[in-house]
Amino acid sequence: MVNIILCDDEVESLQRTQDEIERIKTRLPYPVEVITYTDTDYLMERINNRELESDILIIDVDMPKMSGLDIAKYIRQNKLDIVIIFLTGHDEYVYSSFEFAPLRYIRKEFIKEELLYALIAVYRTAGIQIYLQIRNRFQSRLNLKIFHRIGCSRRTHTVIIQ
Repeated sequence: MVNIILCDDEVESLQRTQDEIERIKTRLPYPVEVITYTDTDYLMERINNRELESDILIIDVDMPKMSGLDIAKYIRQNKLDIVIIFLTGHDEYVYSSFEFAPLRYIRKEFIKEELLYALIAVYRTAGIQIYLQIRNRFQSRLNLKIFHRIGCSRRTHTVIIQ
């Protein structure tokens, strides 16, 4: 399961994005769960406390309390493995968003045309990263330890359950 966090201060836009994910989820190469936020303070609190298990963050750039760019900056400064997709109605933020290495920049008025391709791009470009995050998440929950032993010709993995 890939967790997608949606954050937008505009409830209608948030609902439209969530509806679009629901519409296209059968066309994605991975199952998704969507969690929504309209309050950036609450989202940042969850990120700060490491309570957020997110693989993909789709976030509005222009919000009143804290911008999506500010949240992306915090995520990158703290080296959190979250794929960032910016969602906005403002084209003027495109170039300033590059600093935070977003995977895509989706325009709200073209959500139906661009969202599916952005989420497929996540799979193509960050599929291994997401797989490792999910594996690590379950590994820590099950208290698994993975030891890597390198043989002469190949790597073997031993899983020990405690």
